[in-house]
Amino acid sequence: MAENLVEIKRICPICKNKYGNKLKELHMMLPNEYGLPDAYDVVCCTKCGFVFADTSACQEDYNKYYEKNNIYSDNFCVKKANVKSSLLQKRRVEILEKFIEKDMNIIDIGFGSGELLQLLKKRGFMHLFGLDPSEYAVEMISNKGIKCIKGNIFDNCARELKNSFNVVVTTAVIEHIYQLDGLMTKVLEYLKEDAHAYFFVDAPAVEGFLKYLNPIPNNFNHEHINYFTLQGLDNLLGLYGFERVLEDKECYLDLDLKEEAIKDVELMALYKRTSVEREIRKDINAKKIVIRYFEKIGRMSNKIFELLKEEQEIVVWGTGSYAMQLLAENPEIISRISYFVDNNKQKYNVKIGGKSVFNPDILLKNDQKSLILICSMNNANDIKEQINNMKIKNKYFIL
Repeated sequence: MAENLVEIKRICPICKNKYGNKLKELHMMLPNEYGLPDAYDVVCCTKCGFVFADTSACQEDYNKYYEKNNIYSDNFCVKKANVKSSLLQKRRVEILEKFIEKDMNIIDIGFGSGELLQLLKKRGFMHLFGLDPSEYAVEMISNKGIKCIKGNIFDNCARELKNSFNVVVTTAVIEHIYQLDGLMTKVLEYLKEDAHAYFFVDAPAVEGFLKYLNPIPNNFNHEHINYFTLQGLDNLLGLYGFERVLEDKECYLDLDLKEEAIKDVELMALYKRTSVEREIRKDINAKKIVIRYFEKIGRMSNKIFELLKEEQEIVVWGTGSYAMQLLAENPEIISRISYFVDNNKQKYNVKIGGKSVFNPDILLKNDQKSLILICSMNNANDIKEQINNMKIKNKYFIL
């Protein structure tokens, strides 16, 4: 990979090295309203081996994006029951119950839907608090009787919250953060300065990329900009005096579910605060795994080319990462798209490739000649059921 050695725009978020190996160039077709770059290189740090997105955005860009586009808290998903989410929450609670006393103070930063906080409350944890940039999320979880405030991890820590928690929790957050050093500094501000201080964190496991060859947007997209192995996570946390309390095998949750279109492996770890800073051990596996993954996955689905042979207008159902990368790689399809539909109401004020996004109800008012192209990694079967329940007569095709 010496020929792919580059000086990176975003210095390594862990060791601050300025050089990396370029592994892949990614393109997306993002709405202008997102304020994020529509392309970046996936790179591997030559010093510590961490793999990350060499994006030209900054932390403030991501803060603004998540404040306006927090799809994790809004009730837009058509699923009746999310088996994957239930298993994730169950395992998170199992880990916390193993080490954390029920009367300890816990803050969940970026709590999204608030499922974990609600489950912890049911399990008898008494002192719970939440922080999230979404006003909707804060209102929703407040109505469940759990204290919380609107804000993100990079806001100034309120005086009454500083060094007042035994446990800081971030789930499905760390892979989204541009300034990982800033994240860790803030985590320490919330944690108590004693022997009973813990940090729970989880993220998609790079170790699972080859086991389940999911589409590229599932692993690499405009939101996921850090790609952690367990060694990478240990390296980051060790720099701030955290020691992992779980064995290696306890840190992986294999989500091989028949009910889910996407199967993957989640990395979960609990760390205890110490006064000892740990040295970085080079991650020798991350680059090998990611290179092999890109070699195996190849170009995204070629089914789209079969559809282009037919002279028919297309309605794309789905405006997530899958659709954005699909359109960027196949711009010729844009002229055939009449509009997009999506269940997430936060998408209705944006345009993708100059085409508007509407509520699915629009399909009940329009003619039945357009082909519905279902473009969703996780919810394709649920969208199919929704089409049938709404008695929409258009033909549809699942990518």
